[in-house]
Amino acid sequence: MVDSEKVKSTYLSFVGSQLTTHAGTILGFSVLLFTSADLFVNKIGLTKVVFSLTIDISIVTIRYFLCWLTFFALFTGLFYSLMRLMYYGALAHEIIVDNTKAKEIAQLRVNCQDKLNKIRIIGRFGGGLGLKRSGLWSSVGVGFISSLLFFVVLFAQ
Repeated sequence: MVDSEKVKSTYLSFVGSQLTTHAGTILGFSVLLFTSADLFVNKIGLTKVVFSLTIDISIVTIRYFLCWLTFFALFTGLFYSLMRLMYYGALAHEIIVDNTKAKEIAQLRVNCQDKLNKIRIIGRFGGGLGLKRSGLWSSVGVGFISSLLFFVVLFAQ
């Protein structure tokens, strides 16, 4: 017979490894974001955009687009990893405070994830990546808005 504390310990070990992974991913995306911002502003020499002039479709326009696309990808990944980190943190909390005597990891997982699905924002990020997942589309929306603001702050005049 399997001890319910052993099941909790095993599942907490998995969740802990996910927390560590997402924390490392957040750190990596943050470093990439500020490194790319420095690269685009100082090394490549993209200057501030003057909106009173018409920007011709040229290599400069493509450079600005690639710069914004880089920021978009980084902000989307950063936000998604942050929300997954919060999801696994909430899941670890639910595992610790769970009073049921689950004999299988699947049963414990279902109990704890059902509790998290009631929390609207956190519950969206429980399914992972997929085109039909609302967590992915939330990350894309936040990434779009954040990258647009970041781009305007860096390059708008």
